[in-house]
Amino acid sequence: MDDAQKVRTHKQQYIDVGAASKKEAEDLGVEVGDSIVWHPYFDKLTESRFSSKAFDDRAGCACLIKVLEELNADDFAGEIVGAFTVQEEVGLRGARVVSHQTDADVAIALDTTAVSDTPEEMMDRTLALGAGTGIKIMDFSLISNRKVREQLQLLAKEQNIPYQLEVFPGIGTDAGELSLAGKGIPTGVLSIPSRYAHSPNEVIDINDFQATKDLLKVFILHMKKAEEYKFKI
Repeated sequence: MDDAQKVRTHKQQYIDVGAASKKEAEDLGVEVGDSIVWHPYFDKLTESRFSSKAFDDRAGCACLIKVLEELNADDFAGEIVGAFTVQEEVGLRGARVVSHQTDADVAIALDTTAVSDTPEEMMDRTLALGAGTGIKIMDFSLISNRKVREQLQLLAKEQNIPYQLEVFPGIGTDAGELSLAGKGIPTGVLSIPSRYAHSPNEVIDINDFQATKDLLKVFILHMKKAEEYKFKI
């Protein structure tokens, strides 16, 4: 659209279900408060790149599941709590509940992050699809714990896991809420790069997904004692 001021806000948008009246819509079973989703599909674009709805954050959920499947309880000492949160986009609400129910020593949030490698004018190419997992430095909700971040970077280098550093002040993640819980949880973030977030055609590269999964697993297997991540006053 030539005039950006004419783009409708979410309050002005509507869904045409084919009804000619309110009563007809109600007869179809449409009620106030009903949830809607993009029509599900999964498309293989190339050998490594895939398009679908809601990779943000189904990709993060799948990554966590894969790590839990691959870990052997004999490989590490301690307890892992995997949380699949809700309502992150409207205020990190699920993460807040999780933070009140757990007393974690360290937290790693898994999310997607928007890349900047497409031809649009505002893209600065600081993050790219296929360049590896994103190790977050900061965003609107969080400045990552330095000790956690540095260990993630060190492990990525030692294990030859491709990564890119993420500075993205325009977004937030569940990590922001976790980092403020209790006396403060040392928190980091691993991000799966994606294109076209919050659309029916999000795109990810399976190699970035693999790198994210590998680095999370390695981090768990090389966890330090809890006190080594914390800053004491």
